Order: sequence, then structure tokens, then C-alpha cells
Amino acid sequence: MADDTDGITKYSLGTDVKAEDVYNRLTTKRQAVVDMGRLMAELTVPSVFPPDGYQTGDDIPGNNQSIGAQCLNTLASALMFMAFPSNQPIMRLKALEYMVQEEVDKDPELWTRLNTALSRLELSHRERLQTTPIETAYVEYLKILLVGGNGLWKHLKLSSPTAHRPPSYVVKRDKAGEQLLVIHKETVNLQGMDQDHVDLIMAHAPSDLFKDKAEWEREVDIYSVQKLSLAEDGEKVWLYWEEWEGHVLPDTHVETDYETPPMHAGWLIPVWGQDWGQGYCEQYRGDLYQVEALASAGNDGAALAALALIFNKPGSQTSIKQVREAKNLSILSGQAEDLSVFRSDKTADLSFVGTREEAAARRLSAAFLLQSSVQRSGERVTAEEVRRLGQELDKALGGLYTQIAQGNQRVIIMRAVRLNEEENPRLPQLPKGVVEVQVITGKDALGDSTEADNLVEVVGTTVKFFPQAAQVQLSAGDFARRLSALRGVKPDGLIKSDQQVAEDIQQQKQEALGGQLIDKATGPAVKGFADAMAQQPAQTLQ
Repeated sequence: MADDTDGITKYSLGTDVKAEDVYNRLTTKRQAVVDMGRLMAELTVPSVFPPDGYQTGDDIPGNNQSIGAQCLNTLASALMFMAFPSNQPIMRLKALEYMVQEEVDKDPELWTRLNTALSRLELSHRERLQTTPIETAYVEYLKILLVGGNGLWKHLKLSSPTAHRPPSYVVKRDKAGEQLLVIHKETVNLQGMDQDHVDLIMAHAPSDLFKDKAEWEREVDIYSVQKLSLAEDGEKVWLYWEEWEGHVLPDTHVETDYETPPMHAGWLIPVWGQDWGQGYCEQYRGDLYQVEALASAGNDGAALAALALIFNKPGSQTSIKQVREAKNLSILSGQAEDLSVFRSDKTADLSFVGTREEAAARRLSAAFLLQSSVQRSGERVTAEEVRRLGQELDKALGGLYTQIAQGNQRVIIMRAVRLNEEENPRLPQLPKGVVEVQVITGKDALGDSTEADNLVEVVGTTVKFFPQAAQVQLSAGDFARRLSALRGVKPDGLIKSDQQVAEDIQQQKQEALGGQLIDKATGPAVKGFADAMAQQPAQTLQ
């Protein structure tokens, strides 16, 4: 546990203040958000926001249509694709030119080497993240955000990111929407905890806490706490720790940079001055209700249309038993006019219901990108497709995509990068104030691609108009290294270093000089031998 300052422990919420008490106090502002999330889940995917006490396999009252589920799954998939596009960068490591310009003036090739190194580092992070379940967790997180407007992203270990619904956490924000405090409640089995944590709990637990319970039944509520604080240099930092009954669990307290919090209580549509935001589905509640109600009416109409009742005229001589038991082509006594089939005259009504449902479904399709023809999977997805999908997202979401990218996607990627750096100390740390991280969004997905195209155009135009001067003015090695950095291609073994090029040139010169010496030394001798052989009589050679 950290040292005390003015009687208040650094990793605490105050003297004799338990995280559990603060959590319970803040839940009063959360209930309306939870209720709205469950209401929207009923119209889309009920399991995204299940009722209290839900266990996997429990029957959740379903809906009468799948349009809502298709809308939610499609939009979440599109947003995940934009965050982690196939064969495209997930971020750009950009050197601040004004910070390194003085060094670049001294060494003009430094800029190329720096961008090449940053490109290789970005590729290393991308390849490592692709081996983790971060994409799967991010899709679940997006569904929670779209349905309930709020969701908690928790990332303590690189290989285990998790997404949580509002019923399991609370958040406190300032008037500008900045998170000040986040508390996550989680029920944990003692068998899955570190031994020093178990020892602390058993030392302070009442004697009857686990009475008559087997080891696998022993569970406790753990509260993960994250609060905003100031470091000694005045920079904002996050303090994170885990509590049980007011006791900080050993080795769980950590201080992290402001941009890489272990927990992020994201919101989709901010409501400034409040702790909770609104969901995307809530904005289209009317059409979601319409589709559900009209689909229900259509199902009832289909059941009515399938209803078949046969009526027999009173006093008729036709035998109902014979009609019931008759087979095809049977001959019966009686008259066919004695029997009549019930038919519901609801064709016009059901047609009206179907038309209204189709209209509402079309509006939802436009809002949730069901009509998009841009997104496709595979290794040949281009940056242009990423950019166009980003534009569709911005248009469909009313500009909310930028909020998602900068408010949630950036924090998630920055946290993953930091965890990868901690896991692999061999990776170089990004120098603060010299390199900035730009999260790729629809607006700048073509940033590197456009710069690469401009580079090719400049070199190509120069060679076209000044072919001879271009051989002197342009550096092929520098061009190749810049292009590989912008295209995300690893240059090792492909592009020779300046030292290798110099050694190859030196070796070629030595080989050429050696050939010239051989020609000079052997030329006269070979010529004399040939002349002498030409002067010999033919019989001498036989």
C-alpha cells in the first residue's frame, strides 16, 4: 500500500471510505440508463443488455423480427472494421517535424530513417494486436455502446481485454465530460485469485463468510477503482487499484499515463454535465418500435391467413365424418354446397402493414449501413474503401463516428500499444514530445496512401521532364525507404543500406579493375598464340 499523505492514502477514496460505499451511492444515477438499454436491447439483440440475474442459457423474451439484430450487428461490424481494417494501419506514428528539423538539417537522410523506424514499429504493434482477442472484445463493446449508450472497456493484460455493461460499474464526470472516477464491481471466485489476495481476504473475512461452502463456491465482490490525479510534475495521471471490503489487494495499485487508462467508461452520445450518455438505437426508437409492432401484426395476420375451418350447412345430408376421413379422389354422398371454407378478408389490411414495415426497415437500413456496398473482407481491402466507409459512417451517424474514433477507439488502441510495450521491453519507447500517435479514422485513412502517391508523382514527374538531371538529383535508396515506410512494407533484406550500396560499388570497381589487368596481361599472349597456330602447316597439327 502506498504512503499516506495528510492522512489520506494515495490509492484510496478518502479516510475510512470504501469503494463499495461510493459505488452503491453512485448507482442511484444509473438506473434510468440501465432501463433504457434493456428496452433498446429488446428491439435489437436482447442478450446484449439482459435482465438482472441473467445466466447463459436463460430464455429471454424474444422479438418478432430480426431487422433490429441485423442493424446492430452490421453497424458494430463496420465500426470494428474501421478500427482494425484488414491489411491497413490502425494508427500512424508521426514525427513532429518542427521538433526534429534542426537535426534533419544536419543529416538530410534522418527524416527518412525516422519514418522508416516508426513504420516498422507501427507494423510490430499491429501484428501483435492481431494475435489477441481485441477485435472480438471491441465488437461486443460497440454493441453495448450502440444499444445502451455507455460501456466499460477494461484492459489489464494485453491478451485479455473485456467489455462490460453499465449494471456492473459507475462513473463520475466533470461538467466537460472528463472522467474523474470509475468503479467496476465484479464477483470473483477465490480459486482464480492470486494467493496473496486470498490470504488477505481470509485474514479479514468473518468466520462464517464461507460457512458450508465448497472451495469452488467461495466468491467475493472485488471493486476495481480508477481515479484521476496529478503527478508531481503536474501532469494528469490515473491511479488504479482493487479493493475488497476497503482493503487494497496487494500489487494491484498502479499509476498510468493519462492517455492509457486501464479502464475507460466510454459513452456514445455525450450529455455534458451528466455522468451517462445516450445510445444510438435510442435515436431510432420510433422505427424500431414500428418494425417490431408491424412484424408482430404480420405474424398474427399470417396465422390468421393459415387458419382453415370447414363449416357444414345445418340439416344437410353430407356426412361430416366421411368428409373428415375421405382421401383424395374419394366419392362421397351429399352435396358440395353443404360445405363452406372460412376465409378472412384481410388482404388489404395485411398489405398496408407490410408496406409500413418495409418503409421503416428502409429507414433503419440507411441509418445502420445495411445498404453499404463498400465494406468487404479479405487481404485486398484498399485504403480507398476504408476512406469511403468512414465517410458513410460519418454521414449515417450524424458525425458520431469521429466521436467514437477519438473518444473510444483512440483510448483503446493507445492502451493496447502501452501494454505491448510493457510486455516486450525490446520495443523502443516513443519519445514524448517528438512523436505523436494518430488514430486512423475514415477522414485520414488515406493519409499515408496519399503521401505515397504524392511521392511517386513527384519522382515520376522529375524523371519524365529531366531524365538526366534526375539521375543526379534523386536518391533511389531514400525514395525506396520512404515508399516502403508509407506502404507499411518491411524494408529489411529488400532495400540495401547506404553502407551495403557503398560496399557493392567498391567491390564492382575492384572486379572491373582486375578484369582490365587480366585483359592487358593475357591479350598479347593470346593473340601471339593464335597467330602462331595459324602459320603452322596442317600436317603438323595431325
